Amino acid sequence: MRYFLTLTFLMLAFNSHAQTLEIGYAPVSVEAGWGNLPKTPKFEVSLLFDVTQSGSFHYTPGLRYTHVNSTSSVTVDEFGDPVEGQFNMIFLLPAAFNISFNRFAVVTRMGIGLSDESFPNSNGLRTNFVLETGLKYTILDPFSLSVRYSHISNGYRGLTNPGVDNIVLSTEIQF
Repeated sequence: MRYFLTLTFLMLAFNSHAQTLEIGYAPVSVEAGWGNLPKTPKFEVSLLFDVTQSGSFHYTPGLRYTHVNSTSSVTVDEFGDPVEGQFNMIFLLPAAFNISFNRFAVVTRMGIGLSDESFPNSNGLRTNFVLETGLKYTILDPFSLSVRYSHISNGYRGLTNPGVDNIVLSTEIQF
């Protein structure tokens, strides 16, 4: 299943007409907000489509591949089961918006995704949600840098829901 999700994302990527490629990395998770998984970095690649532009408002839905690597062997859920492993996820981002102010923009993204394994362990679910917000700065068209607060969890639909929160640093390239 892990390789199926990765190949599906790549096939969609090569056959899409995306206007933005975004590559992000979070070296570590933060234990704040809704998530409490420590030592959980993630890597992500997104394809965004600038569907609607009205003044400073941009509607930019997209697709995202996310690799989460939970390495805390001492963290357990409320059932005492360890919370660790590597997870590959494909997210649909139907609610994605940018509100621009000159070279700055506020970015917000919400979506639903499918993981190759139950996240964060067998007490979780394969279906998870992503919610994030942050700031983007356009260096020179077509290059931008952004920093976002990102949360992934199953929304308390599984037996356990520790979730993961990250501060993601990313770059965007528009084409």
